[in-house]
Amino acid sequence: MADKVDDITIEAKQQLMIEKRLSDITNRWSNVRFLITPYKENVNEINMKEEEMDKVDEDQTTVQGMVSNKYVSIFEKEVEHWRSSLFNLSENFLGLRDVWKSWMFLEKLFIGSDELKKELPQKAEEFVEYDKEVRQLFKDAEEVSIVHKFCNREGLTKQIDKILKNLQDSERALTLFMDQKRRAFPRFYFVARDDLLTILARGDNPQRVMDFFPKIFRGVKSIDMKENEGERPIALKMNSNEDGVQESVKFVEDMRLMGKVEKYLSDLIDLMRRTLRNMAKKSVERHEMTELSLIHISEPTRPY
Repeated sequence: MADKVDDITIEAKQQLMIEKRLSDITNRWSNVRFLITPYKENVNEINMKEEEMDKVDEDQTTVQGMVSNKYVSIFEKEVEHWRSSLFNLSENFLGLRDVWKSWMFLEKLFIGSDELKKELPQKAEEFVEYDKEVRQLFKDAEEVSIVHKFCNREGLTKQIDKILKNLQDSERALTLFMDQKRRAFPRFYFVARDDLLTILARGDNPQRVMDFFPKIFRGVKSIDMKENEGERPIALKMNSNEDGVQESVKFVEDMRLMGKVEKYLSDLIDLMRRTLRNMAKKSVERHEMTELSLIHISEPTRPY
């Protein structure tokens, strides 16, 4: 009889513990809302606090422990509900963050860069539709606001997978585009991916591309340019600033920076080489003239 009472007591305590933990989980995730951060017009970033993200893993572990508890039978349905719900919350929230990071990177290029739209018109047109889907997704999340509720919305996992697939397709197109540009201008192989994309996005504005000149041309900090409204700028001279020593060299001729970014950068390299060859040639000529003058001066006067 005593053993039976002990068994009943243990069972009651275990079930009370399960009930309390389920209650804590229910109360917590019924109130956790997305952290909203304004980003730009018609779209805001959604996130969770770090401690809330930690709680997802902690609660998943707790629920998994309940599944293996032999006293769980009367709570089996509720435990299974939270096991599935927390899994969806974790996976879909991470999916939403992946969508955000990818979209934020691509949107600046396919929507914000006129140059990239010209270079990849079809992909830019496709991305306009992807952009609408992403904006609507985050708008829906903001309206629902409760993390658990939104992340367990029917069809959300498939929706996120589809959007990620489309965004990855856009990223692949960018990778092929960058490879094409690297082949056309090999110095791009030594420029970081994000820097290269920024250069390509600014390609129609040489003044803004100049921010990256130190990463493209060793020892060249900037180029002096002459600009007239509505016209491409004209390169006048190159400037360096090595170890605090500033130096400027006027180009052998003024050159208008025409064409795509890889074209006018290649033209600049050719102009730099011609300028330096011209300087070297003149230096040699001056040196020879100086030697001749010294020889003439050093010759003794011959008596007549």
